[in-house]
Amino acid sequence: MRLIPNALRTRMVVSVLLVLVIFLSAAGIGQERAFRAAALSAEQDKLRGLVFALLGATEPAPRGGVVIADFDLPDSRLTQPESGLAAWLLNRDGNIVWRSPSALQAPPEVRVGDVGEFRFREGEQHFITSYHVRWLGVDAEAQHYRLVVEASKQPFNQQLRAYRRQLLGWLVAAATGLLITLVGTLSWLIMPVRRMERELRAVERGDATEIGGRYPDELQPLAGALNAMVQSERNQQARYRNALGDLAHSLKTPLAVLDGMLREGSDDPQKMREQVDRMRQITDHQLARASHAGRRTLAEAITLTPLIDKIINSLSKVYRDKDPAIDRCIDPALRARADEGDLYELFGNLLDNAYKWCEQQVLLSVEREGSALLIAIEDDGPGFPDNAEALLHRGSRADEQRPGQGIGLASVNDLVGIYEGTITIDRSLHLGGARIVLHVRA
Repeated sequence: MRLIPNALRTRMVVSVLLVLVIFLSAAGIGQERAFRAAALSAEQDKLRGLVFALLGATEPAPRGGVVIADFDLPDSRLTQPESGLAAWLLNRDGNIVWRSPSALQAPPEVRVGDVGEFRFREGEQHFITSYHVRWLGVDAEAQHYRLVVEASKQPFNQQLRAYRRQLLGWLVAAATGLLITLVGTLSWLIMPVRRMERELRAVERGDATEIGGRYPDELQPLAGALNAMVQSERNQQARYRNALGDLAHSLKTPLAVLDGMLREGSDDPQKMREQVDRMRQITDHQLARASHAGRRTLAEAITLTPLIDKIINSLSKVYRDKDPAIDRCIDPALRARADEGDLYELFGNLLDNAYKWCEQQVLLSVEREGSALLIAIEDDGPGFPDNAEALLHRGSRADEQRPGQGIGLASVNDLVGIYEGTITIDRSLHLGGARIVLHVRA
């Protein structure tokens, strides 16, 4: 059973709802406690004022002591039985000196305190207030009294319940409004993701060729990466189809030659070996073309300097007798998002061609131009012939007397096309020999 929702929108709505419940619950509890504290303080002030009003109505009794006149009470509830408000005047010994007409029950227990001390206590059903005074009679000694007032909590509780209902209503309304607003905001924020999903589905169905439209800055790199992946997949499929077609077409001639030799009963093994070798070269070349990975937007970038160093070390052993000097102009931290095998073949063919034709010096420079690499390789050899562009096609060679298959620059040309680049062949102004400039996305 999945406890965590999988949909991003559902997760956000659940998260927002959880935050709203926690926040509004805490806010509601805080507001309720603040209101109760304020109402309790108001109740205490009200009873304090009533105590002082009763003390103002106190007068000497005919037989000594003090008494409060019933007709001069400050609150009419004190004259009504079971009105919820009652008062008592007690002496030092706790005996009742006076009680209000509403006080039918015994007074609550109140601890003796100091003169002038005001006490307030909250019980289960009543608020109890007491005040301790000392009365100085004309012909009598000072006497201590306790004035006790008991008020019912029913009005206070009713007020508190009314406030709670009102607060709950406001909180529910606020939560509903906030939830609707946040859900609408989240829907608006996630709209580009939904649109990207729809466009990606359209690409999968074949209804669209790429993810188009404008997206927020945070999603634009993702859209570009997805388009690059889609294009790379299509290029790969096209390479497979083209390689198979080219392979079938290229094998027709040597197969026809072999078939003719068999029909004629030829027993020339040298000619048969030449055709078999040619078929093997064609097959290897077409398979290599089909296996090129191309530019990988999301792949880990490869540092070029160690890769080029390995190629140069290998070529230095092959061309030990010539021992050419090579100058490199490459940032050690320069990286490229490309298949490592493609990079080995690209730089391997270029450097092997330069080592083969140079006299003593080779110059290699690689630099970054935005999202592309600018690769330039020069040598001090004889340079390219007039029909240099023909060397980019398989089998074309500048010198038939030197060993080789004539597919090095053709492989480079194929790779440049795969990486959406251009290749330029001309003469080096610095060394006087050949110069090849590649501009590829990597």
